Amino acid sequence: MSSLQSLGEAITSSKKDDWQTPWALYLKIEKVFGKFTLDAAASSSNRMCTRYYSVEQDSLMQPWSSAVWVNPPYGRKVGRWVDKAIKSIEGDCDRIVMLLPARPDTKWFQRGVEKTALTLFIRGRVKFVGAATGAPFPSVLLVFAKDLKILDEETMHEIAIPMMPMRRIE
Repeated sequence: MSSLQSLGEAITSSKKDDWQTPWALYLKIEKVFGKFTLDAAASSSNRMCTRYYSVEQDSLMQPWSSAVWVNPPYGRKVGRWVDKAIKSIEGDCDRIVMLLPARPDTKWFQRGVEKTALTLFIRGRVKFVGAATGAPFPSVLLVFAKDLKILDEETMHEIAIPMMPMRRIE
């Protein structure tokens, strides 16, 4: 079995679902959108922010506020994370940035994209911390924001291809 095949099986199965965001990518995302105050899907060993919710704390049941970073488990429940982001941006969150597998054929992806301020398709494949190779799927950042501010447009274009949302005309 190739290492790419084994990574694909691990990421798309329940064997491992806590792949840490690469620090270099995270720091570039912070450069584009500013500091985050909460990592909503983390553990003490893979958190990106000082404040985080662990599996035991069940982030989906906790309040999200201010600036939230989310690299959730990529299993069958990923849609619940997108729904939580949509609900939270309507509440106390100023911005939420989610690193997700790009799955435009899924309902959760379509629901999320319809509500984002910005969708960014990551250039190349993300090599998660501890993985032997890059992910076997493309990745996307869904950016939910009440007032979208791009702090560094050059870095944004370096890491991703932006897609602005098209709102329905009523």
